[in-house]
Amino acid sequence: MKTRMTSADIAVETACLRAMGCIGMRVANVYDINAKTYLIKLSRSGGETGESQKVLLLLESAVRFHSTQFARDKSSMPSNFTVKLRKHLRSRRLESVQQLGLDRVVDFTFGSGDAAYHLILELYSSGNVILTDCNYNILTLLRSYKDETKGVATMANHPYPIEGVKEPTTCDRATLEAALRAAAAEPTEKGPKTLKQAVGSALAYGPSIVEHCILSAGLKPSAGVEPSLLPPQSDLMLDALCKAVAELEDWLQVKRLPRLPHGCCPILLESASSADQFGVKNDYLDLVQ
Repeated sequence: MKTRMTSADIAVETACLRAMGCIGMRVANVYDINAKTYLIKLSRSGGETGESQKVLLLLESAVRFHSTQFARDKSSMPSNFTVKLRKHLRSRRLESVQQLGLDRVVDFTFGSGDAAYHLILELYSSGNVILTDCNYNILTLLRSYKDETKGVATMANHPYPIEGVKEPTTCDRATLEAALRAAAAEPTEKGPKTLKQAVGSALAYGPSIVEHCILSAGLKPSAGVEPSLLPPQSDLMLDALCKAVAELEDWLQVKRLPRLPHGCCPILLESASSADQFGVKNDYLDLVQ
């Protein structure tokens, strides 16, 4: 069972949480399940109806985030990190949940204006959970680290490097053609690069999404990129590939809207068309305990 979330998974899950009505709910409490997993209890008073609403939001550093229906054992004593989260987030309203560009990073905004706090969940590499103020200055975090190549220090009292976010871009025909030509010009020791490798160099959505686009175009991901696969001999193939990528990017754009349009449906990956299906992304992720 897949547990790591891709960039596309994150786009879907942020949309799921917005569609569930989590925006506007207040933090009732924060719990730690273990050193990397945290549970945020959100609630909304019933008002005139008298029916209150509660949602348990699970955040696991480097792995996943989603609402959960399962009861989980909590630490008998909250960690220092959890105590700090409670201090800054309790009673504050969840104002937004958004993916930072194309990165596997989620930004939960609690409160508004100068009183806002950002809880940033990193889902790549070793992961991280980071609390910042309204200006993205880091207050506390699970782990500190430095990236010497980028000259970035992720630690308390430093700004979170939000300016380094990879922004969404459109992969057009010229980009795909250039990727195919580059792959054909640089074969590996074992032979030609595969179509999956070539298209993967042009897309930033992860191998499963790349494979989906290729299969949707009626092509084989494992096919070698030979000169016969290059335009003009393969204009029809490139047209089909461009159409598949455009459909994916249109779908992702909808998922990034602040509110989902009525009737918006999840995408079914071609490689998983025979697998078990779930009503929403949360249901699948919640099985991973």
